[in-house]
Amino acid sequence: MRRDEDGLQKSVGWGRIAWIAAGVLCALLLIVHRPLILSIGHRIALHFAAKENLKLDFRLEGNPFTNLTVRNLHAVPLGPSDVESIDVDFAHVDYRLLTLIRHGLSNALKNVDVRSARLVLNP
Repeated sequence: MRRDEDGLQKSVGWGRIAWIAAGVLCALLLIVHRPLILSIGHRIALHFAAKENLKLDFRLEGNPFTNLTVRNLHAVPLGPSDVESIDVDFAHVDYRLLTLIRHGLSNALKNVDVRSARLVLNP
């Protein structure tokens, strides 16, 4: 209930409550929708690699809140870069997101597993 300028009480309409509830549900869907979060992470990695003149190709899997897996990572330079090539078949990281936010990277990482990695850097 709310009061108008005359001091009379008015009820909030059901339509307004329904729109607010729909907005909250859409926001929650965007926050916890795993494929959407993974695609955003993929685009962010491509963006930062492009700033370093690198072309990335990889597949990202896992739960963004607890672990991530990168498969078939290939990076090649598009211009002048310190990296000649990077090839990683499998990389898996276990972490805690809240610990990462509160205490930093060194305390958040629980397990890092990298298999068949080849990095070639320009001296």
